[in-house]
Amino acid sequence: MKILNIVEVVIIIILFSFTLSLFMSRRKLKIYKIVILELVLLLLVGHFTYDTFIKKPTITIIGEKDITIEAGQEYVDQGAKSDLHGRDISSLIETNIQVDTSKIGDYKVLYKLVYKNRIVENERVVHVIDTTPPTIELIGNNTINVPSNSEYQEEGYIVQDSVDGEINNNVEIKKEEISENQYKLIYTARDFSGNFSSIERIINIIEPIKKEDKSKNGYVYLTFDDGPSFDMTPKILDILKEENVKATFFIINYKENKKDLVKRIVEEGHSIGIHGNSHKYSEEYKAVDSYVNTIHVMEEKIKSDTGITTSLIRFPGGSSNTISSKYCEGIMSKLSKIVLQNGYRYFDWNIDSEDSGGAKNADEVYCNVVNGLSKKRPNVILMHDFNGNKKTLEALRNIIRYCKNNGYTIDKISDDTPMITHKIAN
Repeated sequence: MKILNIVEVVIIIILFSFTLSLFMSRRKLKIYKIVILELVLLLLVGHFTYDTFIKKPTITIIGEKDITIEAGQEYVDQGAKSDLHGRDISSLIETNIQVDTSKIGDYKVLYKLVYKNRIVENERVVHVIDTTPPTIELIGNNTINVPSNSEYQEEGYIVQDSVDGEINNNVEIKKEEISENQYKLIYTARDFSGNFSSIERIINIIEPIKKEDKSKNGYVYLTFDDGPSFDMTPKILDILKEENVKATFFIINYKENKKDLVKRIVEEGHSIGIHGNSHKYSEEYKAVDSYVNTIHVMEEKIKSDTGITTSLIRFPGGSSNTISSKYCEGIMSKLSKIVLQNGYRYFDWNIDSEDSGGAKNADEVYCNVVNGLSKKRPNVILMHDFNGNKKTLEALRNIIRYCKNNGYTIDKISDDTPMITHKIAN
C-alpha cells in the first residue's frame, strides 16, 4: 500500500472518531460544520476505496511508441512495464509482436495485461521503410572496345535489392555521347520504393585493324603454342637469344614451378599471349563464359608473375576450328566478338609449320615454313614448344637464318601488329 493511502487511512480514522465523539457529546455543533466534516470524510473514504479496490494498473511502453526502421534490419522490442500501488507487475504483460522487417509497411506491437479481471492494453507502432537503393553489377567489362563496322551487343547486368530481390526488369539504359569515338551507357535501376542507383559502361569505337598493313609486309612473327615446358621452352629461348630475335609465346595455364620460365620469356623481351587453361577442347569450349573467365584468370596470373598485362590471345585450334561446335554451337562466332569488345586481340596464323602433325622431321618443318613465306604480307608462323617437340627445336635456327639472309624482318607480336585471323567456321 502506498504511503498516501496509509495517510488517508489515518486521517479517515481520526475524522471518523472525531465525528462519532461529536454525536455522542452533549456539545452542539453548527450544522454546516458537520456537513463539511462529513463531506471531507466521504471524499477521503471514496478516494481510498477507488485507489485500493477500483483503480486499474497502467502499461508504460519503454522507449518510443512510434518507431521507424529500415527494411531488412532486425527488430528488437524494448518491452513495457507496469506497476500497481508501488508493486511491479510487468511480468503479467503479454506481448504480441507482429513485425515483418522483410516487407515495408506499418506494424503493431501489442501489450496486454489482465489483473483481477481488469484488462489493460497499449500498443507501439513500427514503420518498416525501404531507403536502400538496389545494387547493379555489370556483366563483362566496364570499358568495352567495339569495332566501327559492328554494333555493341549488350552483355547484361544483375540488379539485386534487399527487399525486392532480383529486379533486372527495372533498369533504364541511357546513351550519352562523350566524343566522336566514345560514348557511355548509364544504367539506372529502381526498386519498388523509388530508390535508385546508377552505373556506367564506357564504349570505345575503334577502327578494325587492317590485315593488309603494307608497312609490315615482309615481317616474320615466330609464335609458339602450348608451353611453357621444361623440355623445350628454355632451349628455344636460348636459340632466340643467340640469334638476337624476338618471338611470341601463347601459353596455357601453368603451375608454380613454371613461373620462372614465364618470367624469363618476358625478361628476355619476348611477347606473351594467352592460349587457354589447357588444350582440351571439351573444357575450353564448353561455354562462352567459361573461356572468357579463363582469359581473365590467365591475364591476372601473368600480370602477377611478370608485371606485364597482355591483350594477346590465340584460340586453341584457331578461330576457324570446327571441333568447338561439338561442345557449344556458335561459340567461336561469339568469342571472336567478345574478346575484341573486351580489349583483347586474337591471332591465328598464315603459315603452319605442321610441327604438331604432318611434319615428320626437322627438314619438313623447315620447308613448310620457308616455302610459305612472302614479302607481300606479314607472316605469322605457327609452331609449338610442348615437351618432346625436337623437330621445331632442330629447325628453328635454320628458319631464323633463312629469314635474315633473305631480307625478312623477325619481330614479336605487339599492339601495332596486323591481326592475322581465319574465317570463322562455328
